Amino acid sequence: NNHFLQKKYHDAIHCYNQALNQNGEKPTYYVNRALCYIKLKQWDKVYQDARHCLDLDPKYIKAHAYLGQYYIEQQRYDEAIICFTQALDLCKVQNKNFGDEIQRFLNYAHKCRFSLMEQKRIENENSLQTYVRSLIQTDKERRMQLYIEKYFQEHETNTNKKMESTSSTVPSSTTSNSLSILKQYLSKTIGYHNQQTTTTANVSSNAPLNTKTVTKSDSQTNITVDSQLEKGLSEIEQSSNQSLQELNNLFNEVDTKRKRREIPEYLTCKLCYDLMRDPVITPCELNIVKTQKETLILNL
Repeated sequence: NNHFLQKKYHDAIHCYNQALNQNGEKPTYYVNRALCYIKLKQWDKVYQDARHCLDLDPKYIKAHAYLGQYYIEQQRYDEAIICFTQALDLCKVQNKNFGDEIQRFLNYAHKCRFSLMEQKRIENENSLQTYVRSLIQTDKERRMQLYIEKYFQEHETNTNKKMESTSSTVPSSTTSNSLSILKQYLSKTIGYHNQQTTTTANVSSNAPLNTKTVTKSDSQTNITVDSQLEKGLSEIEQSSNQSLQELNNLFNEVDTKRKRREIPEYLTCKLCYDLMRDPVITPCELNIVKTQKETLILNL
């Protein structure tokens, strides 16, 4: 004990080892050595000694408290709460005076448990939000793809009809080249997801098109097609963006509603550290919950 008071924890452990070699059935030696291991942050050994102590004496208060501290370090907060609750109950039964310290550990375990649950909730909501966003994005791309294919089929049908009616004046190579230009434009539209594309003239300059065979009316038709196509894809883009905005607003609203609000100190019970729902004032002007006062009187 003198070594422990001088913070010579290794020397204290050595002395407790010698004591246990002489009498290994005394729980006090285990719990005192566990406290030394707590100071040295050797939590596995804290667990072993606390367990040995409880095997010898299941009602040893400090062993329950030290085991609870071990569980806190392992982020096993539910088990820590059980240990501290058992220690607190034993304090009341055995009329020990260190229940306040155990209560602080119990409150800390509750706080850590809440923080861990809150962190997991946020991670799950972020994962869900990301998943729904990906679904909206996938749906947008699918709708754009279907719209482009439908538009291309209609344009090809109209071109074929025009070719049949003017087969004597429009060379077949002109129609083929016009469709080739449209395919290149559609490919770029899909690749950039409705970003601003170059004009039809720039696209046609990159295509293997003989400009001599393309008439002015054909060029104007291609420009009209590009404008109509861009308008349709823009509507799909706006619809998807609106869905994403509504999704973000929904999650922001839920997050605001679940935002934790700290209980003011003047509304907190000094015994159970919880919100005072039925407060009373003791003769010493201490604000506590009525049920806590009744429990305190019964334990006196």
